[in-house]
Amino acid sequence: MGKDKKDTQKEKRKLSVSRRDFLVTGGTVIASGALSSYAFSKETEKAAKTVDQGKGSKEMVESNYGDYAKYVVIEPQPSKLPPLPKGSVTNMAYLDNEVIKGAWNVICAWFWPRKEPTVVIPEPHHHDEHEVIAFFGTNFEDPFDLGGVVELQMENQKLTLTKSCLVYVPAKMEHSPLTLVRVDRPIFHFSSVTESEWIRK
Repeated sequence: MGKDKKDTQKEKRKLSVSRRDFLVTGGTVIASGALSSYAFSKETEKAAKTVDQGKGSKEMVESNYGDYAKYVVIEPQPSKLPPLPKGSVTNMAYLDNEVIKGAWNVICAWFWPRKEPTVVIPEPHHHDEHEVIAFFGTNFEDPFDLGGVVELQMENQKLTLTKSCLVYVPAKMEHSPLTLVRVDRPIFHFSSVTESEWIRK
């Protein structure tokens, strides 16, 4: 019995470290906002604060892109996505041939918690090239849990997504609407079409 309890404590400590690492390396902004309401342990919060205050932490390092700055997209670009309810989506990056000459289309965004259904892409459409659409959850204890419900129409069938996943859409296949039925935790969205811009047909 004592051994099982000890093993459980070890697992909790491991989990705390992984959560702290997320907070410190790339998750700080999210943790201070949309994720702050989630149940982090006291140990995790203390560890994150310690690192954020620079106690025994890595030095702050400024970005340096050198001669390749033109290939690094660090600010949201005007997106061709339709307007969405305020606070429901944050466009992180948009790439196409206009942003970087010769690039194909990539869209990255955060979907924030909402109880009301939100239609992201309303119209059925297709692309001349292949597309990959991704949704990744932020449940630290189960990263395969999407943390919400997303519906995506593929031709005459509706897909219900509740797990972190990639969806491959062959060229010319009609798809959408794309609807966020419910978002319980932040969901990271990524899509890419292998053509020079995001054109719906």
